[in-house]
Amino acid sequence: MGTKHTKGPWHVLDGAILCEHVNDYGNFLIASFGRGDAPNTPEVFANARLIAAAPELLEACKEGLNAIATAREVIPDVDMEGREIVEQLEQQAVLLETTIALAEAN
Repeated sequence: MGTKHTKGPWHVLDGAILCEHVNDYGNFLIASFGRGDAPNTPEVFANARLIAAAPELLEACKEGLNAIATAREVIPDVDMEGREIVEQLEQQAVLLETTIALAEAN
């Protein structure tokens, strides 16, 4: 399933999360924060930075899933150590697949 979000990178600037892809207004607004009565607290800025990192985080999840798929092919599971490693990779793959699905949900 492909993503429908605006391509990154995204940046936090002056109470907004902006994309580098220029529209008629000079930037593409992803989201705004701290408007109105809500103060711009450190937590608000931390949340904004996390949101702005979303495209890169999604890509990192996909790359991690691909790396796990490659590792599965080259790690032998014929002994206990190999089986334990493969089991850990399988658990991480499920976590990454779930995270990717959440990000790409319609």
